Amino acid sequence: MHKTVTTLLIAAPAALAIFATVPATQSPVLAAPKAAAGKQVFLDYKCNKCHTVASAGVKQAKSKKGREPADLSSVGAKHSRAWLGKYLQKQETIEGKKHKKKFRGDAAEEKALLDWLAALKTAKK
Repeated sequence: MHKTVTTLLIAAPAALAIFATVPATQSPVLAAPKAAAGKQVFLDYKCNKCHTVASAGVKQAKSKKGREPADLSSVGAKHSRAWLGKYLQKQETIEGKKHKKKFRGDAAEEKALLDWLAALKTAKK
């Protein structure tokens, strides 16, 4: 009994430290699947026809002659999640231009995609 209590007292602070680094709305176990879900929505809706995400290993699906694809590796550092949502619904502009296509996925897909895009804050690999 004494050994079990000692082990729990030692292990508890380490466990709390892990959970303390993750936002209250996100468990460490669910963080990776959420990111994977957003990336999958990006691929399912063929966003990689026009965009790359080099930091996540997403390459352009088909090459457009003479046009460099927009890399979204750091889009979350440049724009808020709310702004990204408006842009994908053609309610915001970049340099006076709206997004080429309005996102047509359901609410869960849009949430997953926006969560993933907002988390992209790294430089191109």
